[in-house]
Amino acid sequence: MGYTHYWNNEKFTKKQWLEVIERGKKILSCATVIPLQFDYDDPKPVELSKDCIRFNGVEEDGHETFLVDPFKTDFEFCKTALKPYDTVVVAFLIMLNDVNPEFEWSSDGDDEDHEQGRKLYEESRQ
Repeated sequence: MGYTHYWNNEKFTKKQWLEVIERGKKILSCATVIPLQFDYDDPKPVELSKDCIRFNGVEEDGHETFLVDPFKTDFEFCKTALKPYDTVVVAFLIMLNDVNPEFEWSSDGDDEDHEQGRKLYEESRQ
């Protein structure tokens, strides 16, 4: 099946989602060495908006697109195959849970696999 992250998407309030956007911008500004775009084969910029979070790695460094909709409640997942953008996915998952504790996530990975994502999130909070 491949290295995957899973989450139970919970609705975010408008206030929470505005906080997600602000924190997400900080994560992205700290992740400039990791090439990201809209989809692995679509060079449009990362989407971080009132409608969703959407990004992937670039070309061979991409896999499945990370997509979170603030208004959708459903079980979701994203296979990253531990490609470089996985670090940013993990940072966003940690941040989403921090903003909305009902947003729960799990992973095929362990603490060691998530270390770079945790570091990125912590860096973005300074």
